[in-house]
Amino acid sequence: MLIIGSRTDAIWLGHRLIELNAMLARVARATGVEHVDTYAGSHGHDACQPPGVRWGEGLVPLTSNPVGPGVPFHPNQLGADHQARSVLAVLGR
Repeated sequence: MLIIGSRTDAIWLGHRLIELNAMLARVARATGVEHVDTYAGSHGHDACQPPGVRWGEGLVPLTSNPVGPGVPFHPNQLGADHQARSVLAVLGR
C-alpha cells in the first residue's frame, strides 16, 4: 500500500506522474524517436491497489510477484510486463 501523508499528497504525486509522461513525450518528439505511452493503460493499477493488481510499488514496497522487497515508486513485475507488452505492440510483435 502506498503510504502518503494525505489525499492531497496522493493527488500531487499523481499529477507529477502525468507531467513526467508528458515530458517524455515532448522529448521523444523533439529528438525524433517514438514515445510508447505506458501510462495511458495503467488506470486502476496504481500503487494503492492490492498485490496482484498494482503495477507499481509505493513508499514501502513489497511485491507479490516475485514475493519480496521492491523499489519504491517503480514498476513491479506486473508493471514491467505491461511496459514490455506496450513496446512490443508498437513494434508490431
